[in-house]
Amino acid sequence: MIYFLFHLFLAYTQIWKQLSYHVKGDEMLNRYYLTLIMIIFSNLFSAKILFVGNSYTYSNNLPEIIASFAIETDKQYEYQMIAPGGCTLKSHYQDGNVLNALENNHFDFTILQEQSQIPVVDYVKDSMFIKYAIKLDALIKQNGSDTMLFMTWGRKNGGTQSYGGYSSPEFANFENMQDSLNSTYTRASECINSEIAEIGEGFRISITSYPEIELFSNDGSHPSYAGSYLAALIFYSKLFQCSTQAIQFHGSLDSETAETLKNISDQITGFNPIHEENYSNQINFDLLGKSIELYNISGQKLPFKGNYNDLPSGIFILRQRNEKGFLIKKIINRR
Repeated sequence: MIYFLFHLFLAYTQIWKQLSYHVKGDEMLNRYYLTLIMIIFSNLFSAKILFVGNSYTYSNNLPEIIASFAIETDKQYEYQMIAPGGCTLKSHYQDGNVLNALENNHFDFTILQEQSQIPVVDYVKDSMFIKYAIKLDALIKQNGSDTMLFMTWGRKNGGTQSYGGYSSPEFANFENMQDSLNSTYTRASECINSEIAEIGEGFRISITSYPEIELFSNDGSHPSYAGSYLAALIFYSKLFQCSTQAIQFHGSLDSETAETLKNISDQITGFNPIHEENYSNQINFDLLGKSIELYNISGQKLPFKGNYNDLPSGIFILRQRNEKGFLIKKIINRR
């Protein structure tokens, strides 16, 4: 919808220019087209969203954090949230609440978040997650909305995940579980031709490069305020198709942590990729043999010979401790 409105805006701009040229004396007609263009332009910065999920969505009132971003950046944003604790997409489909909301409102996007363990349990990932994502997507599209999948994050310490008497493999850590979530959400997205908000991949970058930022609550599963803040940033960027750098609101976070999470969000969504000049402390390549380490997005350490231009496409992290022991990081986005 946003892309359509953008191109429609460009078309009407050209029409207005042509009409202004040919009917210079008809001020009323010019005002009419100017008003029409302003209405269309205002829709470029609006979003009405239906959030469908559970406690991962309502923790820290995630949709309301997005509202705070929208208010201070002059975006029009409305939302409705259907997110009972522990709810699955199957339950959402069967209880009729989502269908009722869709039939009585027009939403630009409907965001689907599955129960956090189902996508990594082999026996139910297809029969529950993908099956009911397809069913809900059909309802969503029938009612004029678009689907976006909310890719969740792995447990802080991995572990075996169980649902309905069935279990996943034992994940050694967050990375292993996130790999499985990434795979299943990507496949679900391909089945319904939808966008994905890669929240879990934002967690991955933060955990790999900024382990001092605590994204989890005490249970190692639900998000801390920082985790929900990062999720809100990624959703904001995806919904409004813009960078997060203009956002000043940081809630209960300190401004430095908020800036770091904004950079991670923009890295995930492709707006304003991070460059080395964003950091006050630069990587010192004179210390190459002693202290510079290279990691891929999965946190796997890679050999580094000093020239990252030879790397394949993807996201990589350079880490170095300077003479004072301060950890300097540089994120490289190879496209």
